[in-house]
Amino acid sequence: MLTEKQVEELEYQYNYYSFRKEFNEKVGDMEESKINLAKMGDLKAVFDALGYKTPWERYDEKCGVKYDYYKLVKEC
Repeated sequence: MLTEKQVEELEYQYNYYSFRKEFNEKVGDMEESKINLAKMGDLKAVFDALGYKTPWERYDEKCGVKYDYYKLVKEC
């Protein structure tokens, strides 16, 4: 079981990669976008192993880039 602080930090990291993926697509760096997508996949595998899921929550925007924002929640 993760602490609340760990959940917040991992959720932030996952959403950071989501933002970077969209940002890199916007500037035309598809290779870096794919790297960030792979990092999201790696984290998702860890979340699954720990019993967490990352449902889409909303769109968010940072630096003029709209990206998918996810919430890290414990599966019942």
